[in-house]
Amino acid sequence: MPPAAVRVREPLCEARAALDRLDQEHTQGERAIRDLEHALIAYEMLGSARAGDFEQALDRYVRFYREHM
Repeated sequence: MPPAAVRVREPLCEARAALDRLDQEHTQGERAIRDLEHALIAYEMLGSARAGDFEQALDRYVRFYREHM
């Protein structure tokens, strides 16, 4: 492969890896939001018995969001 072709492909490979990572993080984020929604609904419906579950789901989501940004 000519050197120019290698120089062009390297950034593309790096970009592809970054985009793959972002896709995976967005999938995880969607799951975390869904888990948080379910925990909130359970807390709203069942009361304080589910407060701990909601707090844990919220902590997980906030941690994920901060790492993602």
